[in-house]
Amino acid sequence: MARVQIMSMISSITPNYHFGRIAEYILGAYAVGEVGGTATSVTLISSLAYALPNILVLVAATILLFIISYMIFLRQEIR
Repeated sequence: MARVQIMSMISSITPNYHFGRIAEYILGAYAVGEVGGTATSVTLISSLAYALPNILVLVAATILLFIISYMIFLRQEIR
């Protein structure tokens, strides 16, 4: 059980995990499910609201890596 938890924690920091989760939420908006015998659908806005943490992680990681690479670039240009 501990091995599965470790593997899930490691995979949760990869961009592929977050892209997959966003795709699941957004594509789930177009799927129609049945709850209690009645058809229900999820709006795109509510799907994006559910995917917001994953979107923020991807945006924050992109900004952070850009800042780090820019700082490295500036240090190399000074020398």
